[in-house]
Amino acid sequence: MTCSLCLAGRASATERAQSVGAFLVTNCIGCHGEDGEADIDLRQLIQGQEESPQLIELVHHVIDLHEMPPEEMDQPSKEDRVR
Repeated sequence: MTCSLCLAGRASATERAQSVGAFLVTNCIGCHGEDGEADIDLRQLIQGQEESPQLIELVHHVIDLHEMPPEEMDQPSKEDRVR
């Protein structure tokens, strides 16, 4: 599986990181912050302090498969999901 962020040649790594961080803040941090549900705390990932390939792959996977955010929550647009 290839992350579309990795293929976006027009955006710099910093711009991609900011875009991903903004997405996570908007759609994930409310449940996966300090007292993260399922023991998942995305704050360090958002701040660029966490580089775990396993965590990054997990986040990408559940967003790509529409497993997160949960159905009862506001959903990101299709464009936001592929950034």
